Amino acid sequence: LAAQSGTAQISQVSIDAARALRAGETVRVTMQGSPGGNATFDVGAYVQGIAMVERQPGIYVGRYEIPDDASFTQAPIVAHLRMPDDSGVAASASQTLSASGQPPGITSFGPADGATVDLRSPAIYATFVTDAVPVSPATIKLVVNGLDVSSQCLRTEQFVEYLPQGTYPAGTVHVTVRVADAAGNVSTKSWSFRIR
Repeated sequence: LAAQSGTAQISQVSIDAARALRAGETVRVTMQGSPGGNATFDVGAYVQGIAMVERQPGIYVGRYEIPDDASFTQAPIVAHLRMPDDSGVAASASQTLSASGQPPGITSFGPADGATVDLRSPAIYATFVTDAVPVSPATIKLVVNGLDVSSQCLRTEQFVEYLPQGTYPAGTVHVTVRVADAAGNVSTKSWSFRIR
């Protein structure tokens, strides 16, 4: 048993989220316990007392939709069950929940937009900032003058850096970076610089 007090007992609490969630997505919480009780669940300290419905005897289900301003990581999901005799019990799911309603920020990049550089093979980079859910490095895409160079980049949760193998001719270089966090929120930034 996960927890028992008087006639109230919870044998299992589970959630259906296998990854971090973004705004508008829903997590489903299922609790198995004593039938005929009143059940709620909490998402960490962020949201408490979400009602659960007894779908069949002893099986309680509740849902929580991720709001636009969500920003939390590894929040415990705690289910509460209170019986008619006023005995009550609480138990946590083995999984935690992370969520973010905001896409990653692309905080700095270079060479700067509109800059003129003397180097024919300048380093091209962008840095990222997230709230609760980190960037997924595998999602980072860097396109230079229409060519996807992502596989040649150093990609981390904090930044992407591309060191060109060859040289670029004088003129304008167009850059686009696309990045997603582990919840699937996506940001894109495009800019241009000139080589003298």
